[in-house]
Amino acid sequence: MLRLLALLVNTSSALRLANKIQKSVDGVVMCLTCGDVPHLNQNMSFRRLPKRCGPQSEEIADMWNMVKKLPVVSDKFVQHTYQTMYGIFLMPWRTSEKGPKLLEIGLGCDMGYGPGASVQAWQAILPTVELWEAEYNEACVNVSRQNGKLSDDVHTVTGDQGNPIVVDRWVQESGGNYDIVIDDGGHHNSQIKTSFDHLWPHVNPGGLYFMEDLQVGRYPSWDDTEGHAVMSDILQLWTEQLLINSEAQLKRHSNMEIVQKHSLPKDVDFIFCQHEACVIGKQKQDFPDKEWK
Repeated sequence: MLRLLALLVNTSSALRLANKIQKSVDGVVMCLTCGDVPHLNQNMSFRRLPKRCGPQSEEIADMWNMVKKLPVVSDKFVQHTYQTMYGIFLMPWRTSEKGPKLLEIGLGCDMGYGPGASVQAWQAILPTVELWEAEYNEACVNVSRQNGKLSDDVHTVTGDQGNPIVVDRWVQESGGNYDIVIDDGGHHNSQIKTSFDHLWPHVNPGGLYFMEDLQVGRYPSWDDTEGHAVMSDILQLWTEQLLINSEAQLKRHSNMEIVQKHSLPKDVDFIFCQHEACVIGKQKQDFPDKEWK
């Protein structure tokens, strides 16, 4: 009798899961996150995997197919192919009933096609997003409001991302607790680092921090650190500290003074890089028996 009840419960769970998988929006199957999948009996398995759920290449392709239909396609997806990292990391959020809370630095006021292209992309990709846009040019924000490029459900903060007082004000005005931060702002190394230092503590566990156009920090006209704190170099030092879990081994680094100056921020779980950009993931769950401390 108990076995029969367990079978009925598991069968019901499997049917609800199958029905949920079949739902789609704009031709894109709404894939489930791992947390949504019920624990099925080992004998209960799907013989047919749901279409477009699983392979990351499909998630990337789905994102491109969505954004390329927009009236204005951001250079993020054309020149820079950031659909790679955004397809992998943002598409699982697509089926969320609430959120994510997303802060993007850089409205695109200096782009030839005008501001707001990425706003359209985030709203198309993430239907329930709570979207905040941080922009240096306050006049551009006001004009965008007036001409309808920024709807009432897009929140804005303004000021220089390289000023820690300004960034702290953004956190206060927006309430922090970000699931996603995207830095597509001024691209100067000091601006990127200042923004990260003051926003990372307000990223939720399991959250994501994207940095775009990191190649720009290598250009002499854009590097405001004279080569001493290029963000690409800092990310590589952080990655080194992720890879080498022994403090004794790390001390053998060729330039330990620089490593100590740019120590790995607290709660960094991973760093994923693609062409010209990286995403930093924040630890959500601790595992006491892990090798590193």
